[in-house]
Amino acid sequence: MSNRSASYLHLACTFLRITLFKITLLGLFLETVKELLRDAPVVHFDETGLRVEGSLHWVHVASNALYTFLGAHKRRGNVGIMRNIGF
Repeated sequence: MSNRSASYLHLACTFLRITLFKITLLGLFLETVKELLRDAPVVHFDETGLRVEGSLHWVHVASNALYTFLGAHKRRGNVGIMRNIGF
């Protein structure tokens, strides 16, 4: 393996480690926001339609004065909110 190939491999591995770390942090952050919203005394919910790969999905929003969580799911209403946000 040449020095250039080794450098590219090291760079790719470093990028992958950083990406996986950030994905882990994002997952922890999203779970924390959902937990904070579940424990909040007042939460606003809304949904709107969105096309995803030609199919109708629903963007669910749960928010209060401090936090907002958005997520897309194929189901609308309470079923979609429960599966997407976990309320």
